Amino acid sequence: MVAPCPTNCTPADLLALPANNCTTGFRRTTPSRIFMFNCNTALPTGSTTAINAAMKALFDAGDIVSTSELTAIVPQDPTYEEVQISDCQPPTPLIATRVINFEDRTAVDISNQSPFVINRYFDYDFWADKILNQRNIRYMLAYCNGDVKIVEFTGTIRGFIDYIKAQAAGGLSTETKKFQITFNGDPLSFNVKPTWNYIDAGIVL
Repeated sequence: MVAPCPTNCTPADLLALPANNCTTGFRRTTPSRIFMFNCNTALPTGSTTAINAAMKALFDAGDIVSTSELTAIVPQDPTYEEVQISDCQPPTPLIATRVINFEDRTAVDISNQSPFVINRYFDYDFWADKILNQRNIRYMLAYCNGDVKIVEFTGTIRGFIDYIKAQAAGGLSTETKKFQITFNGDPLSFNVKPTWNYIDAGIVL
């Protein structure tokens, strides 16, 4: 039996592919960094020029911070919650969470000149701070070409230190820091498009 089509309160037209003035192909893009900011930071709106200028000002003020370049960025498939809207229809799947795994293999050393002190593990401090304050942090996903997606979802971070064993016998292992962010929603959904470009904004990372 064919289920009845609910015509009331239903959009009459579906979005169609354009008939002209369009191009097709495939998109090659690679996530490279994660930007973080406190949830009470007001993000700019307006023209592209205005947004770029305001984003640079937020970076200069330290209100938005960036990770080092990351590697092994692997999103897991979303998890779904199934909501029964009608007994005549199958359950409606709604995205619940999505996990993104990544590694940070960059060691960061900093030095204070007065008095002279070297912190050879600043990258540890950076991530410990983010894990401590994770309930207040919001995110942006930055790509190699400078495009940035603003993620409107909360997330939880977990991370640990691991080692990549040397391929040559007796060689030193490479330290890596492995992380997992679980988002309350899908930061890579079709509704999340790049809205600004940090290279165009003049932000040097």
